[in-house]
Amino acid sequence: MAKKASEYGWRLFNLSLSNGWVPKNISPIGAIINYPSPHPTVEHMKKIGCPIIRLGNYPHPDDDIIPAIMNNSAAFGKLGATHFYERGFSTVGYIANSPFSLGKHIYEAFKDQSREYGLDCHLLGLTLEDNSSSEKFESLSNQIEIWLNSLPKPIGIMTYSNKMAARLSYVCMTKGWAIPEDISILGIGNNSFYCETAAVDLSSIETDTEEYGNKAIELLNKHIKGQAPKSPIKIEPKGITVRHSTDVYAVKDPKVKKALGLIRDKYNSILTIDDIAKHSELNRRTLERAFKKNLGQAPNVILRQKRLEKSQHLLASTNQSISVISNLVGMGNKLNLHRAFKEHYGITPGDYRKELKKGSLQKQ
Repeated sequence: MAKKASEYGWRLFNLSLSNGWVPKNISPIGAIINYPSPHPTVEHMKKIGCPIIRLGNYPHPDDDIIPAIMNNSAAFGKLGATHFYERGFSTVGYIANSPFSLGKHIYEAFKDQSREYGLDCHLLGLTLEDNSSSEKFESLSNQIEIWLNSLPKPIGIMTYSNKMAARLSYVCMTKGWAIPEDISILGIGNNSFYCETAAVDLSSIETDTEEYGNKAIELLNKHIKGQAPKSPIKIEPKGITVRHSTDVYAVKDPKVKKALGLIRDKYNSILTIDDIAKHSELNRRTLERAFKKNLGQAPNVILRQKRLEKSQHLLASTNQSISVISNLVGMGNKLNLHRAFKEHYGITPGDYRKELKKGSLQKQ
């Protein structure tokens, strides 16, 4: 955000460091706030005639008065439902707080998209009591346990934050539910602190923070010129970073489940369809028929998707060379990865990495 502001010759002053207090010797030409109105800082900016834009996650009644920029919450919900649908889940759930203070628009889109796919969708509204942290977690754990005991497994569960997803993972661990085999978990925000310190590594929808910040500066500039749009600007999610918590396909056939477990654990090695068939105690043709019946795809397609998914993650999150990545995901060599990646995503691995760095491409 600061870099974008410098393009307009602006210097940003971080009001969070002064708890919203504006020094008297500063005359701001504009303000980017994340406080809901009314708020003392907002009212002060209005009083001195300073143009304001709002950063938020959800719509606000003042959005027709104060220009706003926010994440497209409906897109998050649709993306989550699609993620579970593509992994073969027939039952999904969403965890929120009660009253519905966070994520209502996400849930509504998640529910509608799930039902469009023919999935059975359930909602848990957690009641968080005002007591000690240990008592609060025990209450949360009991509510989740009662809810999950009433639902069929496997189930894919989405929630509004990585923190809540991490809490859910701890509940599953203490109650003996396997992640992702029994319960698959998806959070929002892709905060590595929560995603990589939970009971298992958590899959998460990634917000486009760079685009969010740049668009905020652009919107403030338009507002200063009297050209701000009346409707909020919505930022699309970048995609899903897949980790262990959703790294599964929901199937009931024990032989197919066993084969998928091998693909998940050994995708990065020299793994053939004959190897998978032997591990599953099936001949190759029977294995292929079982995959078609349960997943609608052949085992070699699932294996390739797994390798491409992991290569996509490595291209986005590391500086490893494409040759190294091709070996890390079991593709053998750079040419194999290049060919398969372009066929699946419509772009080469090298160009994909370049476009991600420029911020002009979403994860697919």
